[in-house]
Amino acid sequence: MKQIINITLCFFFLSAIGQQTDKIDRRINNFMNKWQIPGLSVTIINNGKLVYAKGFGYTNIKSKKEVFPNHMFRIGSISKPITAITIFKLIEEDKLSLSDKVFGNNGILNDSLYSKILDKRVLDIDVKQLLEHSAGWDRNKSFDPVFENKRISDSLKLDKSPTSKDIIKYMLQNHYLDTAPGSTFAYSNFGYCILGRIIEKLTGLNYEDAVKNKVLIPLEMFDTKIGDSKKSNENESMYYSEDDYIVNSAFYPFQEKVKPEYGGFDLSILDSCGGWISSAIDLAKLICAIDGFTNRADIISEQSLKNMSTVFKNSNYAKGWMVNHKKNWWHTGSIPGTYAMISKMNDGNGWVILMNKRILENKKFYKDVDQLIFKPMKGMDLSELTNLFDKY
Repeated sequence: MKQIINITLCFFFLSAIGQQTDKIDRRINNFMNKWQIPGLSVTIINNGKLVYAKGFGYTNIKSKKEVFPNHMFRIGSISKPITAITIFKLIEEDKLSLSDKVFGNNGILNDSLYSKILDKRVLDIDVKQLLEHSAGWDRNKSFDPVFENKRISDSLKLDKSPTSKDIIKYMLQNHYLDTAPGSTFAYSNFGYCILGRIIEKLTGLNYEDAVKNKVLIPLEMFDTKIGDSKKSNENESMYYSEDDYIVNSAFYPFQEKVKPEYGGFDLSILDSCGGWISSAIDLAKLICAIDGFTNRADIISEQSLKNMSTVFKNSNYAKGWMVNHKKNWWHTGSIPGTYAMISKMNDGNGWVILMNKRILENKKFYKDVDQLIFKPMKGMDLSELTNLFDKY
């Protein structure tokens, strides 16, 4: 009789857990129907374990290829946490410090390429300011140079598409800072573009290889790489625009008309600020590598985690992560054809959401994404679920 009771209790427990995850499934399906999202991938973390991993919809509308949790998606600015973690790895190796100056004779990037500087305040910029978006570039006051390939190519008379180094050279030679270094938070893709070049300078490797060696390979994140702007790779989702519109190509000679999600921007330039593709499984591994739990080793030290999560002044941005007063960490990624979110909560839970369409400039959409997993997980106990990392 006791055995029957135990089996019955186990059945009801598993049924209750199933009902909770079914609630998440229904919420995701309702979200996709509301916003007409073709495909979406989600993983959920609980205390260092992967407890939920599902794909919804299609990676390709025409072929009806279903999404699986190991499908790769462009992740946009979730690339910034990857860059920040790599910087902290180099700090732990004593190759640089947060206070190191970036430009000038005594700076990290002291190459002749960067010797001509219009605004001498640039010489005051340090690594910490780049990580915190306080180095002095404000795209709302001027422009975002990582999306201005034609302007930069024409100015430098390149007769080719510019590189990341060309963009830095152009900005240093031709533009003043919008604010004094260290004074103001202003989200800056360009600042993280510079961090990518710092990683290259200190490792002697190109940015992608350096990050793979320092972070991705140790974490067995083998489905994470710099994407291709003009096509989707094998095992990568297709991408879809909200509207049927075209733009000028971001590639020389900049005259071809293209869909914005396929050639409207250059992922090789966005590398360290927005160029990675990854899977929800891989990004779940990344969360577990910075969560402080022992069942999967952290990639950086406790002190580095503390420094990385310390916000700049009155902002909610730390160093590669947004962090609120409850010590919840998150970052979003948004480029034409994709929207993504990664979250690490102070209660041990976390999640990744990747999708192959974004709804541009719609606050309701952003709010719905923010609440998509957070709201149904309130009060849920996922601690008894199987660790799916054994499967993936």
